[in-house]
Amino acid sequence: MMIFVFIILIITVVLFIRGKMRPDMVALLSMMALFLSGVIDTREALGGFSDNAVILVAVLFVVGEGISRSGIATWLGHRIVQYSGSSEERLLLLVMIGTAALSAFISSTGTVAMMLPIVVAAVWGMKSVPSKFLLPVAIVANIAGALTLISAATNIIVSDTLVDAGQRPFGFFEFTIIGLPLVVVTVVYIILFGKRLLPEYQPSKRPVTLEASLAELSETYSLEGNLFWLNVLPGSDLVGQTLGQADIATNFGVTVLYIEARQPEIERGDPIQQIRLALEYILQPEDVPQKPPKTTPSSTLPSPETYFEVGDLLLVKGEHAAVQRLTVKHKLSIKPIREGDGSVVDRLVTRELGFAEVIIPPRSRLENRTVSETKFTERFDLKVISITRRNEILDHRDETLEIGDTLLVRGTWAAIGKLRDDPANFVVVGHPEEISEQIVGLGRQAYLALGVLVGMVVLMLTGIMPTVMAAFIAAIAMVLLEVVTMPQAYRSINWSVIVLIAALIPMGTALEKTGGVDFMANTLVNTVGTLGPLALMAGVFLLASGFSQIINNVVASILISPVAYQAAVAMDVSPYPFMMMVAVGVVTGILTPIAGAPMMIVMNPGSYKFKDYAKVGFPLLILIFIVSLILVPIVWPL
Repeated sequence: MMIFVFIILIITVVLFIRGKMRPDMVALLSMMALFLSGVIDTREALGGFSDNAVILVAVLFVVGEGISRSGIATWLGHRIVQYSGSSEERLLLLVMIGTAALSAFISSTGTVAMMLPIVVAAVWGMKSVPSKFLLPVAIVANIAGALTLISAATNIIVSDTLVDAGQRPFGFFEFTIIGLPLVVVTVVYIILFGKRLLPEYQPSKRPVTLEASLAELSETYSLEGNLFWLNVLPGSDLVGQTLGQADIATNFGVTVLYIEARQPEIERGDPIQQIRLALEYILQPEDVPQKPPKTTPSSTLPSPETYFEVGDLLLVKGEHAAVQRLTVKHKLSIKPIREGDGSVVDRLVTRELGFAEVIIPPRSRLENRTVSETKFTERFDLKVISITRRNEILDHRDETLEIGDTLLVRGTWAAIGKLRDDPANFVVVGHPEEISEQIVGLGRQAYLALGVLVGMVVLMLTGIMPTVMAAFIAAIAMVLLEVVTMPQAYRSINWSVIVLIAALIPMGTALEKTGGVDFMANTLVNTVGTLGPLALMAGVFLLASGFSQIINNVVASILISPVAYQAAVAMDVSPYPFMMMVAVGVVTGILTPIAGAPMMIVMNPGSYKFKDYAKVGFPLLILIFIVSLILVPIVWPL
């Protein structure tokens, strides 16, 4: 039976290497082959889906999504770019340090995905090329997977192997003892030597960026030249009215996008106007209804209940003639918006608010109805800015919507996300979620997310509760505190990774049941192990690293962890240095683009070739091997 399991294992590994079939499907087929052959029973076949490691990895995806969506990662990325100035070497150094810091708490894949557009934008600004920066980002993100328990799923699997064997797991920051020196070695190597091996390829295409998306929307919907600042002057009949009462959209065809409480421009340097303005506030007529506090415009859309006050600054969109009529009728000052006015972008696109294009699909309930009839703003908490039909801009107040019409809407990113969750009635165009993550700024959600992360780490360190439950609480807190929504939480989980891990765990069970693990461990001990425990540790590292160059490192850790543990037991030495060598070995998949998602993500934007990975990564792999072989047995004695 053991030989049969080895045949299944070899076929599984070959299928992983060939890459013709999805890895999760390969894992499922492997699991079913073991079950149908009677090697494992139903409980053992499905046991992976209830395994602590699988659940922990799943909920950590949600925690990582909270950190990403809160803006912490983007804020850090932009600070790095800001501090690097015009120095390429300083940018490379800071980018690698920032990537390592993020990878300590977020998956390496998520970190690289977030850093990529920020780095590329900075590189273009320096008139350099992405290929000189992106591969170092991916390499550092991989190596930084050894920084903490939650840096990589592989760490969780290795630690869980110890628990299953009745040993204590690795501590949260225990990985840092070896991970931090390895990150330092990586950064120093790339700065002093590796950067000379990096190619200089011209980028193949630009990634999705905030600036490019806004420019495209501005051109498509003729926003350029149709945006204006309006100032509510003293004596305007809008004062005391609500936006709903004024009904500016219906009466003038002008859309109010933003309202900011601000002193009117006319008062500057005019003491008479200042006195008049002060008297207007003090001697406000009693019949003017009591106005509720004005909400912060950057966090909410102007609502029909929003009151106008003297000095309010309005950002509006409309034809110039219509806006002129509005200013004359209601005594407003007008200021056209010049191209490149950054203050407009800062107000229209924030951590909370943004734009999206929405297409009306067949059988949508909006078909054959006008925007006003659908009560779009009230029902979806989104404002329709413009509508295009066959590349023509329509008057969206009165036009009946047809299939294929494209709506430019503005509102909260959460409201835009809800439209994506309703594909029967809306098709959201582009990548609004990717754009929202590029907004710079730390708001309430950022501090909440940071607090949740710190709380989770404290719970894990103190051992008040099991690690998986601490992560579960953190994931739930991210949703309850509205850092992420439930749909976003579900979407954040990489289900293919979860299925891959859960479906491969039965392979480990089958190898243990049939004696396969003992056979491989004894083979290692009787060959490499004859040279001593240090040589066996070297063999474990090379085996783990070798597997990680051609198959998913999660797969490698699942297959090698039990073998390394049994080899340590067979030699009657501590298993901890062997297990740490597995954890370090599997994050060194840096020699091929197929070694993992971070390496693959940067391939097209950097225009890299297969040989570039090995050229830069192989010397580093040798350094990491030597440093690990020296440090690991010192920290975790044999």
